[in-house]
Amino acid sequence: MNRKKDVAVLNRWKIRLPLISLALLLTLSGCGGGGAEMPETYAVGDDSLPALGTVGVPGAEGTTFTTEESEEGEPVTYVYSGLVSGGAEAEIYVDALTSDGTCSVIDESGVIQDPPDFTAEEGSVLVGKDTQAGDGILQAALQWTADSCTVTVSVAEGLQVTEPQDEPTITVTQAVDSIESMSPARLGLEGTSMADYLVYPQDGYVLVDGEACYQMNVYNQDHSIQETCMLTLDGKTLYRLDRETGQVEQVNG
Repeated sequence: MNRKKDVAVLNRWKIRLPLISLALLLTLSGCGGGGAEMPETYAVGDDSLPALGTVGVPGAEGTTFTTEESEEGEPVTYVYSGLVSGGAEAEIYVDALTSDGTCSVIDESGVIQDPPDFTAEEGSVLVGKDTQAGDGILQAALQWTADSCTVTVSVAEGLQVTEPQDEPTITVTQAVDSIESMSPARLGLEGTSMADYLVYPQDGYVLVDGEACYQMNVYNQDHSIQETCMLTLDGKTLYRLDRETGQVEQVNG
């Protein structure tokens, strides 16, 4: 088995390393050539993914396998060489992992992406799923060339696989303007004009029933918070937070 020291970390988040069970070894159907036997699974703790070549169409004659081990605390890269097409092999693997919805093609933040162009001579793709414990994403980072494909398996802790959010049709400034133009009574506030209040947006978005919203806090002139409301990114649906119960309710009218 070849060992090298300079393997790049492919994810900026904290990772846990795969522990491959050597009791589960399998060569690709029809494989020839030298090199180590190929693993059947990539496992990290209680989570695992099937290994490249064990799902989809079997690998081609002449495929060989090695590992590139890194410094302690960094991932191990699994190298598959002698492929007829590295991109085609990557596509077979990714399609097999994502076809039943168990895994998704994602970016480094865990947001679901469209698959890349596997016909390119060189490229990369990240595929993953939530861990059983819900504390991160078990992911496989693939890089391919014309005749090889490398796989680096890790857990991106603190992330979850998420759907991409729609682009907002109103800006955060417009969201604030919308709240400031309302009657205070609609938000359960006293008075006849929102000019008596100050509206400040929070950074980022919050999810309400799976839909991204701007969140804004409403203060009185003494800078005491009075209400917290959420407006969907299209500006059509308004919610308010009951600060005593922590429940969110839709505001009608």
